[in-house]
Amino acid sequence: MPDTNVNVSDRVTLQLPPFWSEQPKKAKQLLKFEELSDRQQASFCDIFEAWKRKAFGFTISPTSESIRCAGTYILYSIPNESEIKFVRDSVHFNKMAPKLYYNEVSPPVRSVLLTAKAIGLELDLEQINLFAGEHLKPEYLKINPQHTVPTLDDDGYYLWDSHAINKYICEKYGQNDSLYPKDLHKRGTVDQRLFFNAGIIQPRVGAIVGPIIRQGATSIPKENADNLAAAYDFLETFLEGHEYIAGDSLTIADMSIIASLSGIVHFVPVAQNKHPKLSKWMNKMQQLPYYVEANQVGTDKLVGFLQSKLA
Repeated sequence: MPDTNVNVSDRVTLQLPPFWSEQPKKAKQLLKFEELSDRQQASFCDIFEAWKRKAFGFTISPTSESIRCAGTYILYSIPNESEIKFVRDSVHFNKMAPKLYYNEVSPPVRSVLLTAKAIGLELDLEQINLFAGEHLKPEYLKINPQHTVPTLDDDGYYLWDSHAINKYICEKYGQNDSLYPKDLHKRGTVDQRLFFNAGIIQPRVGAIVGPIIRQGATSIPKENADNLAAAYDFLETFLEGHEYIAGDSLTIADMSIIASLSGIVHFVPVAQNKHPKLSKWMNKMQQLPYYVEANQVGTDKLVGFLQSKLA
């Protein structure tokens, strides 16, 4: 769970939307939540979420009722109508992070860890020992009958599949839509790349890794390596004229695909001369400030395990 001893200033300043000027102007006014108009209440909830992200680094999705019951006050200063100040001492709420059932050797898990880091979302991590069969226990099957990792528990709402989880946490907890754009054309491209990862890359990686883990294979068939290399060709094309997999900015498509590739490229390398754009993109992803913690550590464990099984 997140550290409850958070060092923040007593007051946090945030921007107000223009329509807050509808409030009658007074030199200084202390308002309760229930004294606000419906529109201002909705706006306050959004601003309150942003404040928590800024002050504490994560959110808990409060309802209007929970804010009201907490006795939150708004110090509304005139004439400076562009700012709102929350007095920290008057705000009380449970700091509850979404729980992620995970094992960091899993590439899909690591894609979620990358996305969470990118949006500043703290996760309550619960390790699932796959080799001990913890994912097959009745209590885990109850929340995820497909017994896969990762699985997200967001206050009793259970969601699995890394692509779905990444979209969900960006929509709910992201401070903006940069990682998963609302623009339909941009979002369509991101979705296409996610489906490419789910339908092409992951199965082809699985065809290599699965037999090593489950069947004791000690070598990689050339056909399987060639199939994966063909996927590299597509990625090289996707990157034509672009810095990232789905365009010119970082998105969850990059998170998913780098997590899928970062381990397997030790066994089916990305050739610099044949895939220069893909190689450059992978290097760029490795420069993310949270990359080592969120992806490299788990990748190294997976690679070490696979190398120990190969002849």
